[in-house]
Order: sequence, then structure tokens, then C-alpha cells
Amino acid sequence: MSTSLVVDVTSESFEKEVIERSHQALILVDFWASWCGPCQMLTPTLEAVVESMGGAVVLAKINTEEEQELAGLFQIRGIPAVKAFKDGKQISEFTGALPRHQIEAFIRGLMPSQADIYTEKGRALLQEGDRSEARLWLERALEEDPRNPEALLLMGTIFYKNSQLDESERYLKRITDGGEVGRASEALLAKIDLARAVEGLDPLNVLQAIVSANPDDLQARLNLGVCFLHEGDMELGFEELLRAASGGLQAEEARHRMVQGFAMLGPDHAMTRDYRGRLASLLY
Repeated sequence: MSTSLVVDVTSESFEKEVIERSHQALILVDFWASWCGPCQMLTPTLEAVVESMGGAVVLAKINTEEEQELAGLFQIRGIPAVKAFKDGKQISEFTGALPRHQIEAFIRGLMPSQADIYTEKGRALLQEGDRSEARLWLERALEEDPRNPEALLLMGTIFYKNSQLDESERYLKRITDGGEVGRASEALLAKIDLARAVEGLDPLNVLQAIVSANPDDLQARLNLGVCFLHEGDMELGFEELLRAASGGLQAEEARHRMVQGFAMLGPDHAMTRDYRGRLASLLY
């Protein structure tokens, strides 16, 4: 079978038909050979499944006898072997002649859920600045999947931007994902806590004047550091907090605020690595 959804791929066309095209659809790459009996069983089933998916999936067939370079590149040791690509990367694979229902289950596991589709719509609207419409799509996503981490994060972001800190926190604390979404949630929770911490503090210029007049006032330095972090002046904030963490009743809170700052920047940020090391030297 040869259609727009089932294509024969060579080393020359691999970049276009698999890598580039995987940004528009899920690509199944079928490594096969004419002498392989299980391949002759699997390939027609793959073709039928792909044709039934309405363009969401494309089958790229690679003859390992003719394309030994590609077979070697992907370390094909046995066939049939099927590798799935999405957004330019391999995301999954299986070997052997699976029955149709298992192939369909394999594909479903790689396709975005309805909640994921709604979440992406909400993300796009939020990026355009339409918080109200974004919220409606994200609410639909959470109706489909109440634990969807991306939707929870985006809802938390909307409420944070609307200065509704309690609501934002409520969504963020439902996130159990420990990866990138989890780190983003921790960063936003730190911002919320800092926003609450600056309530009732003297204005930034007043705190600067107090510290200038009395450099040994470590509580004032703590308050100034918190204000700097809240304003996004991370380096100035870390400097003040590091001094406040050197001793006294405010030292523990100063260290806590520095850790919140690290969460806001992320673990790999140069400033995080620098000030985390300096804080550790101070403590130990």
C-alpha cells in the first residue's frame, strides 16, 4: 500500500518524512525485510490501523535490506521493529508482530488525550493574553482529567496573574508531577509566598534607607531581601538574604527565602549554583 499516510522511507528522505513530519503527526517507523515472515503479518495490520486514524498517524516503512545504514543507526537487532516519533524525537517502540488491538492500544497511549487537547488550547489563549477564554478551556480539561498537571499549572498561573493567590495555590498544590511541571509549580508557589510576605513591609526605598543607616540591622536586611526577590531583583535579594542568614533570630527565615529564590530560578541557573554554594559555606 502506498498513500500519503503510508510511505517508503530511505536514508535520503528520513529527515523529511520522519523527523520533520513528526511535528504534525505521530510517525510509526516500521523496520522490515522481505524474507521476514512476521513482518509480512505486521505491516498490513499497521497500514490498516494507520488508515483508520484519520491522518493523526503516519506509517514510515524502512526496508532493512536496502537501508542498512538506517538499521544500524537505530541498532535494529530483530524485526519487525516499530519505533514511534513525535516532535522530532523517538518516544516509544515495540518489536514483534502484535495483533491489531495491541497496536491500537500502543498508539492510543502515545496520542494526546482530550484533556491534553483542551489544555493546549488553553495554553495558546493564555499566551495571547486571553485569560478568561483560556480558563474556560482549562476547566474543560480538568473535567476530563482532574489531575492533569499542565492544566492545573496553567489555572494556577491565571489566578496568580489575577492576584487571586489563594485560588492559585489551591490548584498548584494539587500537582503531584515531579518533573518540569512540578518545578514550575514550586517556583510559582514560592512567588505566592513572597507576595504574601511583602504585605505589611515598608516600601523598598524605606528599607534601603534603614539598611544604609544601620548595616547591622539583619531583620531589615531580611525584609529588603524578600522585597528584592519579589520584585525580581534576584542577585540583590540573595546578597541581602545571605547577610541576614549569618546569624540572629531571622537567620532561618533568610535561608528559607533563599531556597524559594532558588526554586524561582531553577536548579541549573548559574545564580542558583553560586548562592547555594555560598549559603552552604555559611552554614557548614
